[in-house]
Amino acid sequence: MLPLTLWIMLAKLFGPMILAVYAFERTGIRASKLEITLVALATSYVAGSIFMLVDDITEYFLARKMNATPVKRYYTWWPGSIDFVYACTTKLRGTPAAPLDHALVTTLGKTNGIIRFRAMGRDVYYTDNTTAIGAILAKSFDHYTKGEDFKRAFGDFLGNGIFSSDQSDNWWAWHRKSTKPFFAKSRLSDFTTFESHTKHLLSAIDHAPSDEIDIQDLFGRFTLDAGVEFLFGYNLDSMGEAYTPTSHAQSSSFLRAFNEAQEASSTRVLQGDTFLLTEAFHNPMKAPMAVIRPLLDRVVDAALARRKSADLSAEEAKIATEHATLLDYLLDITEDKTLIRSELLNILLAARDTTASLLTSVCYELANHPEALKRLREEIAELPAAGVELSYEQITPLRYLRAVLNETLRLYPSVPLNVRFARHDNVIEHEGQRLFIRGGTRFNYSTWRMQRCPELWGDDAEEWKPERWLDERIKVISKFPHAFVPFSAGPRLCIGQNYAYQESSYCLIRLLQKYQGISLTRQQRFMSCITLQWRAPNDADMITGNFPAVDDRHLYVRLTKAKSAQQ
Repeated sequence: MLPLTLWIMLAKLFGPMILAVYAFERTGIRASKLEITLVALATSYVAGSIFMLVDDITEYFLARKMNATPVKRYYTWWPGSIDFVYACTTKLRGTPAAPLDHALVTTLGKTNGIIRFRAMGRDVYYTDNTTAIGAILAKSFDHYTKGEDFKRAFGDFLGNGIFSSDQSDNWWAWHRKSTKPFFAKSRLSDFTTFESHTKHLLSAIDHAPSDEIDIQDLFGRFTLDAGVEFLFGYNLDSMGEAYTPTSHAQSSSFLRAFNEAQEASSTRVLQGDTFLLTEAFHNPMKAPMAVIRPLLDRVVDAALARRKSADLSAEEAKIATEHATLLDYLLDITEDKTLIRSELLNILLAARDTTASLLTSVCYELANHPEALKRLREEIAELPAAGVELSYEQITPLRYLRAVLNETLRLYPSVPLNVRFARHDNVIEHEGQRLFIRGGTRFNYSTWRMQRCPELWGDDAEEWKPERWLDERIKVISKFPHAFVPFSAGPRLCIGQNYAYQESSYCLIRLLQKYQGISLTRQQRFMSCITLQWRAPNDADMITGNFPAVDDRHLYVRLTKAKSAQQ
């Protein structure tokens, strides 16, 4: 059943057209089909303008009641801001839309970094301002939720897990309380899983059929395998099929299904509730979830069976709990398979997506900055070689490695554009102004633009410079605490951020201990301001860093072995 908001949107868009055509028939006025069509379109345009005017007047008086100012509206040429929506969608796919993009940025600069526009009959707010983003994520946290649109978009994939649930119900607090202890420092200090899967990664590189490595695909497999073992205690081994994939292989099928479900859900978020129309005759989530759910159900069933058949003493139970996976932790709380499956998928998505994107982006930048690669290898030179598991205490002091990771996260956040919904009318205070935000509206915020803002990061904001995290430029974080939010902020701060840092650090250390050089094998260039994409000039292939490798999306590199590794 279509939600009420979508019915209202359709009525506003097509109602005037239908009335215009009906009027021609009732009055008996003779006109060609072209004339009727033009009149219907004109009627829709005028009606849309009237709806917008009424909304603006209503918003003006609502803002006055709260001693605030309405956010300036960004007007576009086409009804419903279809041209703007198209520009954003094509931008995501890597097609430039410079004129609208420039107009948007110019408008943001004149409106304290918040604008309002109408998309498909509904008002939407958009910001790249650090104060506004800080208010949404932290200061005014209770005023903003994920919203029903987001839940519908990701519901088939993530269910009612931690990322799709709201603080307005009890589920979000339950999910966070249940999973947070699992990511405590004591658990993240055990690098056995990272060591094991890094060995598999390096082995896959060694056995590649050529010296041209699809590093993004390998990082995607590495993070998925490590995440599945860390969270489920299950050996997926998608890395083992990196160069010998078969259509019936379980790991390859799961990897492909996971990517498809993630991309389809992300596309739904961009489309809003209109995806309910575009998917009326084809649900792209059906096929991938038919692969994902049975595998997870088998894993959960096996864990339940082990627990029921085990007859452990109190001491044995204590030891088992200390070495438990997230799945075991959840089974201590509930045996609801649907709930457990949703939570596992939510955490796996974050564990895999962020780290795969980060590692790929780091390799891209190191390939373009050999001096940074040299400095990073010098920092890790004294660490134990492969075969001796690294410790938390050995990795933590590596300041330049952390600077490389932070600078990459600054330029290429894994979630460059996010969304919240205002629960009710509220005000965002900025530079002495009180800006009115209307309840029930969608609020898009761009960490991508904010983390590249010259006013915050200097004239070299678009340049990759890890050194900025080691000198006085780092003071921007103390002055603007929400200028850098790759893992969100406030009560919804990512509970797995330390996992991402530790996994990325461990993988890069082992990779650079064995390889001293990284070079791009194709002329790939950065393309998009919304997602991380590269395209070879004469090649149709493209990759998206924020939604890891899917089918024809790749980052090709050549790795040069270190002399010590050749001995």
